[in-house]
Amino acid sequence: MRARHFTNALAHTLVLALLALPALGTAAHAAVPASVPSGAALYTGPGESYAAAGELAADTAVYAIETEGDWTLIDFPRDGGRARAYAATRSLSMDGAVREAKLLSVQATTAAAGTLYASPDESAGILAELGIMTPVTILRMEGDFAFVEMDGSQGQRLRGWTPASTVGATGAAEVQTGGVSIPMLCTAECWLYETPSDDGNPLLLLPAGTEIECYGELYNGFAIAACDGRTGYIAADELIPATD
Repeated sequence: MRARHFTNALAHTLVLALLALPALGTAAHAAVPASVPSGAALYTGPGESYAAAGELAADTAVYAIETEGDWTLIDFPRDGGRARAYAATRSLSMDGAVREAKLLSVQATTAAAGTLYASPDESAGILAELGIMTPVTILRMEGDFAFVEMDGSQGQRLRGWTPASTVGATGAAEVQTGGVSIPMLCTAECWLYETPSDDGNPLLLLPAGTEIECYGELYNGFAIAACDGRTGYIAADELIPATD
């Protein structure tokens, strides 16, 4: 299989776009020690419109991660491990200032079946099982996990963490680039592959001049791309920037 490389024009376009974006991919910041003096009701998201996530007993020691309106995302002990959920900020006693949440809102569908966990840890409690093509909103990436929001089974919204592979390469790339994609054109007839390789499973044959949405280069000179509702990989040297 021949090596592939971006054209200068494509590389230049992507670099300029990515440099203009803030670093929004992770939530790497210090949590603040806190407690719930009178106990607290928990929800999977910032409000009572989200699915309930249990309760905490009075004086439980927790960590406050970030605030969102009148709610705070906390980390707390559960079943011998740790979990995360939202509590009303007024129910907490915190040992310092807590940062405000910085979230994206990238619409996606799951690329594979997966599990929604109560924290970015596969040993945490399970909130839901996700089928392939489940609509989700990706809020950010946290290491190997995506923090997502979705419709719950009881008509309430639900937030949790799922392995990044569940949302797929394109979903993760949209979050890492702040949801920004770059319109590109196929210079010749080419394949959209399931994996970044000429030997990958071909998903869609694209005629010359087809416009696709590109999210950057990934592996062996292939670009993450979306076209006609399909996501996959296209050899980057078969693409040029689209112009008006």
